[in-house]
Amino acid sequence: MRQSLQWVVRGSVWQGLGMALLLAGCAGESLAPGEDAALEPDGGEAQQALVKEWGCEGVTAQPPPVGRYKFVHVKAGTDTTLRQAQPDSNFRDETRCYASFDDKEVCLMRFPVDLPATAQIHFAQLSMRVDSALQGKYFAYTMDKRWSEFGATWNKYTSKSAWTAPGATQDQRAPFCTLISTVGRVNYNLGGYAVSQIQDWVSGRAENSGIGFFFDAQSQGRRLNVYSSENEPDNMPELNLWYTDEPVASQTSSVGATESTTIDKKLPTKNFASQAACEVLRDDGLGAEKNCLLRWNVSKIPIGSFVTSVALSFGTPPPVFHRWDLFPVRRAWVEKQATWNEFATGSFWKTGGAYDATDVSSTVGWVSGVTLSPTSGLYALVQRWVDDPSTNLGALFGPSRQPRLTTPPWVLAAAPTLTVTYTPP
Repeated sequence: MRQSLQWVVRGSVWQGLGMALLLAGCAGESLAPGEDAALEPDGGEAQQALVKEWGCEGVTAQPPPVGRYKFVHVKAGTDTTLRQAQPDSNFRDETRCYASFDDKEVCLMRFPVDLPATAQIHFAQLSMRVDSALQGKYFAYTMDKRWSEFGATWNKYTSKSAWTAPGATQDQRAPFCTLISTVGRVNYNLGGYAVSQIQDWVSGRAENSGIGFFFDAQSQGRRLNVYSSENEPDNMPELNLWYTDEPVASQTSSVGATESTTIDKKLPTKNFASQAACEVLRDDGLGAEKNCLLRWNVSKIPIGSFVTSVALSFGTPPPVFHRWDLFPVRRAWVEKQATWNEFATGSFWKTGGAYDATDVSSTVGWVSGVTLSPTSGLYALVQRWVDDPSTNLGALFGPSRQPRLTTPPWVLAAAPTLTVTYTPP
């Protein structure tokens, strides 16, 4: 019997990303598979890596599209600064919006995106006029609370309702972008995470609660100073969107894993690419532990396509009452060379079995019983593979390390199938 484990991304992936932030890790620590860690309000090493990996930085900047796309400028409609030094004051009338670690300031902006619910966003650009800023990074997140421009303060998001924690550090919904602070009018080409969240605002699948700009603990001495919506239109922040509003028929692509191999702790130098099955197994106390490396070739999906849902199906259902995690791989592993110790001949995983945060990213889902539960963006991962096939380093299935219990082996006798639904460019 073939078991299909699927969730539809639109309308639910960003709720999953809220969970992903809870798995972002702690500063200075390596995030091993299954090791959950709380989100650090001031930004941790793995949290920054999550935003960097999926945000503006590190994404190939494509030129704005031309041809059949429509275009709209969306000026910031509301913005304000949250300031710890004046925790009960509102700053909606200021001509600048500030973000600072030292002064404990957060800049909130909301863009009134008003497009037909059927509109498809293909490219987005954030444009801001920066008055002054010391060189450094700042992090933008979509916000989880519908804040009021007239009522938002360091302590409250409306005149009557308090943030989960002062400064809105626990009310970030999902990573939007990581930006480099420079002076002048700056245009940032947005990555897949940001475009998808804007798409959810347009489609009505998520409330537009705007974005917040935060500095992290490593940005001491830096302060972002951005022209607010209280300026002349030429100096206001704006969101530039390229979109289509005619119906586009969805297409589906299904592909079995084109590359796979088991890596075995008991046989750390042996490669298993010649075996048809791929296995996962938790340490049984006697040194037996196995992980499964998988890669799907999605190159038949045209670059520029928009991924709308993702499903994984397995020829062999997993043993019940146990959990296995799926992690994006960060090393260029070679199917016929990868072992427990090495991802390619002469090139070693930082930790045997690919358990270090430099070997794999945070989990994008786990399999437990008959349910695939998202904890990060499987959609965003697949979208990235489609946009830039060179980034497709596949994924690793491994037994969860939380809680630390022995599991029976899960033998993937048939190549797991990845099914992607998308709209072509």
